[in-house]
Amino acid sequence: MTTFAALKAQLAALIADPDAKTFSTTDLGYFINAAIAEVSRIAPQRFQEDITLVDGTLDYRVRGGTGNLVANPSFDEGDETMFDSAYNSLNIATASDLTAGWNVLNDGTRVLFSRSAFRKTGLYVGVIYVPANTASRTLCQYIPVNPDTTYLMSGWHWKGSAGGESNVVRANSYDADLVLVGTDIIRHDTTAGTPQWMSGSYAVPADGTVAFVRIDCVGYSAGAHSSQQAYAFENISFLEASDANLVADNAVGDIELRRVEVWSNDTTPVSPVFLLAPGSAEYVNYSNTGWDFWNGVLSIPYRIFTSLDPSIHFLRVWGYAPFDQLTAPTQVTDLSGGLEQAVMAYCRIEALQRLSFERDLFTQWQTHAGNTDVTPAALMNALSLAREDWRRKSRALMVLREAP
Repeated sequence: MTTFAALKAQLAALIADPDAKTFSTTDLGYFINAAIAEVSRIAPQRFQEDITLVDGTLDYRVRGGTGNLVANPSFDEGDETMFDSAYNSLNIATASDLTAGWNVLNDGTRVLFSRSAFRKTGLYVGVIYVPANTASRTLCQYIPVNPDTTYLMSGWHWKGSAGGESNVVRANSYDADLVLVGTDIIRHDTTAGTPQWMSGSYAVPADGTVAFVRIDCVGYSAGAHSSQQAYAFENISFLEASDANLVADNAVGDIELRRVEVWSNDTTPVSPVFLLAPGSAEYVNYSNTGWDFWNGVLSIPYRIFTSLDPSIHFLRVWGYAPFDQLTAPTQVTDLSGGLEQAVMAYCRIEALQRLSFERDLFTQWQTHAGNTDVTPAALMNALSLAREDWRRKSRALMVLREAP
């Protein structure tokens, strides 16, 4: 894992141009990204991704999004040393990192991370214990948002005690000074004792009046209960609609999709339901016979989609994707050490070819110490050796793809 700037420095030394007199940093960056593209073609990275289903949508973008903006969405992060065996839970209100991303309102001395039989994933769920004769307790988190952008919110919540109390997941909007702008822009209430799925969307105004959204997980006891009440939350998600696999604006067209499965989060742990066959595997390659994948967009057949419940089912996909192109000097490549060496080998060919094509460039390069005795014939010999080195490395790196 090396930064873009460090890769440029390595390449400059490799091609005997350490002070970048012959090749500019822009040239070096071009060589590196060209090499990353070629390595991605030969040995792409394998990936697995979960795609959330949305009512009325058959097309989903694969890869390319920033993902969930909520910190610690499943409440699995916390100080394990604070585990309280008496309550079978974590009393996070006494931990140094109070809530690992969440804030506690209204006195959080009874807000816990609990090992719950109702949990959907991971080890814990977020549990709020509201003391007797107390109105409410809240876990909340502020998230910065962008103007003129639509966000999607979803999650699981339920109450763990008998009675008429209400468990709420909601979102409020705030300006840049954290002054309240809008209440209950998204809200879902439940009085059920089993996990209930909630979802909603919010379009941030384009005028910049909203800078933050605060997500609240609230336990309401109405102040009438004489005993302590419990409320649970898990898998709280808040993300841009463009990052929710819903649009293809910046879909990655070079992705090769190999397998699509339908999974269920109605079990612990989550489990596969069935394999979704590609349309090409059917007798007739038709949009309603199996999944299709074009230009980075996965299309699900209508006949399959109508049999699924978006609150329970999701898609898990596997495939091959190109490595990220580098832009910023501090950006770190996702290449392994071996692939970085292959990138350098390909870059060397690009640089030597440029020198062989452009005589003025070669003459300038010759002025470097150690290059003065390199003749055009020696340059062509070095280019031939570099091509052979790349040929050997590329054969060793080649990845045999799994058939769809």
